[in-house]
This record gives sequence, C-alpha cells and structure tokens, in this order.
Amino acid sequence: MFYNYFYRMRIWFLIIITLIFFTQTLAQNFTANPVKGLPSDEVYDLLADSKGFLWAAHSLGLSRFDGKNFKDFNNLGATALGMTDLVEDKQGRIWCHNFNGQIFYIENEAMFLLKEYKNMEQSFYPRMAILGDELLITTKKGLFICNTQTLECKNLNHDTTSPFPKSFSIVGDAAYLYDCKKIVRYKKITGLKELFFLNRTNTKFKIEEKILQFQPITTSDTIYANLIQSYIYKFIIKKDTIVLVEVKPEKNFINTITGSGKKVWINTKKESHTNDYLLNIKGYNLTDVVEDYEGNTWYSSLNKGLFVKTRNIFWKTTIKNGQPNDDNVRSSLISNKRII
Repeated sequence: MFYNYFYRMRIWFLIIITLIFFTQTLAQNFTANPVKGLPSDEVYDLLADSKGFLWAAHSLGLSRFDGKNFKDFNNLGATALGMTDLVEDKQGRIWCHNFNGQIFYIENEAMFLLKEYKNMEQSFYPRMAILGDELLITTKKGLFICNTQTLECKNLNHDTTSPFPKSFSIVGDAAYLYDCKKIVRYKKITGLKELFFLNRTNTKFKIEEKILQFQPITTSDTIYANLIQSYIYKFIIKKDTIVLVEVKPEKNFINTITGSGKKVWINTKKESHTNDYLLNIKGYNLTDVVEDYEGNTWYSSLNKGLFVKTRNIFWKTTIKNGQPNDDNVRSSLISNKRII
C-alpha cells in the first residue's frame, strides 16, 4: 500500500515538473520579429480584417499594414490622437474610437466621424463591439446602436443609478451589459432584459458590489471580466442566469483580455499567458495577440511596437561555396537530386 502511494506521488511529481518545463520552454522561445514603420511604439489594439490587412490602433492614431507598407488614417475633427477598440462590420468598415470617446469609421480609404454619437454627453469613454448588423456602443444611460447597413442610429436606455462605466461582452446572438449593479442582456429582437446572478465559487462575490469590466471578446458561452486590474472572473451563461464559475488572481497589472482564434490571452505588464497557462510570453508588456487568415500571429506592445510570428517561411537565402562573387545565377534545374 505504501509502495502504491509512493508510486502515484512520483507520477504526479513527474507530470508537474514536465508541465513547468513545457511552460518555461514556451516562454523562452518567443521568436516573433519586430515590424517597423508604425508612427508609435505604443500600440493598444490590433485587428486582422476580412481583406487580409492588419490594423493597429496606437497613441498617434490608426494605421493599416498590407504586409509591406503602413498607411495612416486621421480625421481633422479628432480631439485626441490615440485610438482603440477596433472592430469590422459586415460591410467591411473598420470602426474605432479615441480616448475622448469620438467614434470613427474607415470607408473608401478615408476616416469619418460618427457625429450622431454625442461623446461630450458621456462620463466615460465607451466600449464598442459588433453584434450582427449593429454597432453597439456603451453610454451613460445604456446603449447607442448604429445599424451598419443604413448608418441609422438610436439610443436604448434602461434604468440605472450606477455612477460607474459600463462594459459588455458579445456571446452568441446577444450582448451582456454590466454597470456594476446588474447584468442586462440585449438582443435585437427582444431588446433589454435584466438577468439573474448565481455564484458557484467559494468567494463572497455580489454582482452589485464589484467594479468589474466585462471584456468584449466573442465566445460561445463564456464572459471574461477583470476587477481593479488584479483578478480574472469567468462567467458562463445558462438561459436567463449568469453564473460565476471561477476567480483567479493575477500577479501583475492587467492590460487587456483578448481573444486569438480559440485562445484567450491575459495580457499583463510583465507577461502574457493563455487562460490555460500553456503559452507564456514574458517581458513584452503586450496589449493584444491576433491571428490572421494565413496563420501568422501578431503581437502589440505598450512600449515595443508591433511583432509578427509567421506561420510559414516560403523562402530562405543560402550561400554555396565555389561560385565567384561577381557571377550571377541565370537559370537552374534539378537533375538526379542535384541542383545545377
């Protein structure tokens, strides 16, 4: 009996050591290459769009990368340069806002201001996401909704006495809005509906007492939120009930929680890691990790700019001895497994 116990403990010890070694190896093998050409090294948000472009929102505005060159976008009506919250609608427009709360979109190679959104009437800068054919933007009283087909706009208010900023997550065909007092679900057909809350953790968490920030990343049934930049909260949705299922502390200040493919990244000042801790990147102060349609992974940093890790290397240069330096290759062929 003692031998079996010792044997099981030895197996568990080996598994733990293997996982630690695997995680440390991933953390040490960050081989992404810096991408030069952005006007700023302080990058807040990334978006890989449906046309194959990469968009970067940074402290000096918005830039688009085509794989070779950057194109910068600006609007004369902007009252602040820094941009964030990049989203793409079904019409191919790219949306963002600055830190004064002005909403902009890119169409026909130009940046336009969405004048219908009254940013000066808001207490906080907004959070923004796409739900179907609607652009949703948080307001002091509820939601500002812009139909992306017609650009018709409206305000949808609900009773609230909360003085705190609102945030929301997009899950399936609904948006889940949180104002630090209650959670309200929005659907285009049914409108707003307040939901029940259930705590299944051993914490004394009450939904009306926490200044949480719901993250707008899209998932199948899960909402991620962070509290005062130090804890990660995980909720799942069951019909008309929001269930708290997990609370995890973070050692460092949380920059963002972002999604890349099927991975959820927790980006902190000192390290970024996936929610399962299998991938870990230290020392880059990342804000976003996105994967494009070719499988390349892009990383944005608050102080080191933009990085890319390519999925495939299509060519490489090799130097063969014996060819004169002043000679040029005119043609080549393969014969009997040799390059001539």
